[in-house]
Amino acid sequence: MIHLRPAQILIAPLDWGLGHATRCIPIINILRDKGAVVIIAASGPQRVLLEAEFPGTEFLDIPGYGITYTREGKKLLRSLIFRIPGILGSVRREHEWLKELCLKRQIDAIISDNRYGLYHIKKQSVFITHQLFIQSGMGNRINRLLLKLHNRFLDRFSECWVPDFHDPLSLAGLLSNPPHFPRIPVKYIGLVSRFIPEPGKTISNPLLILISGPEPERTAFEEKLLRDLASYREPVVVVRGLPGTKEEKKPINQVKIHNHLSSAQLNALLNFS
Repeated sequence: MIHLRPAQILIAPLDWGLGHATRCIPIINILRDKGAVVIIAASGPQRVLLEAEFPGTEFLDIPGYGITYTREGKKLLRSLIFRIPGILGSVRREHEWLKELCLKRQIDAIISDNRYGLYHIKKQSVFITHQLFIQSGMGNRINRLLLKLHNRFLDRFSECWVPDFHDPLSLAGLLSNPPHFPRIPVKYIGLVSRFIPEPGKTISNPLLILISGPEPERTAFEEKLLRDLASYREPVVVVRGLPGTKEEKKPINQVKIHNHLSSAQLNALLNFS
């Protein structure tokens, strides 16, 4: 009798805000429901968040890209351009990391959320992104050049999953609906959410604010937000998007502040908002 072992799937989100990690949560749940063994590679707050969501799951250390924003919006693009060599170095390192891992472990497939180095020539390699057509802010000519370069990176993978609709009413607009596609299959998988709507709930929280994103912009936005809320008199819940942080912010007026909440806690708040 032949006993087939469960498929072992490696999934790895980019360390650029928490959104890459949170949109992996429903995908991980589906894979586990289908009997797959999921191995998660993550670092920093993304790992803290996923470890809380999936206790007992195997986690692997993987270096992050370490991308940060500048507080001056006009210098953002220039700052990112100067970081391209470092980003390409991170892509090469994580690709070597994956090749070494696959020599040691029986990995059947890889799901990479915006990590460009996690492709393997002998393994099914899926790339998740909603940014197929990067908008540079420097005009259509530069955007088209970036599209061509981006498609070259995507063509290293087996296929691409887009968490959006291939439709004029898509959430990401031009970002997820490019004029030219990579050669690999592109599949629009629709909206991906870790939350479950519960109709008929009573409204109790007029305002729920969820903060996420790379530093220092996350902190800058939070500081401005809390200053503005100082004069607000209605109940508010603010979730800072800082899993693993022990420092607590004191409530302001009727504003409750949480560093982080689990998916279940957030789901309850969203259904009561």
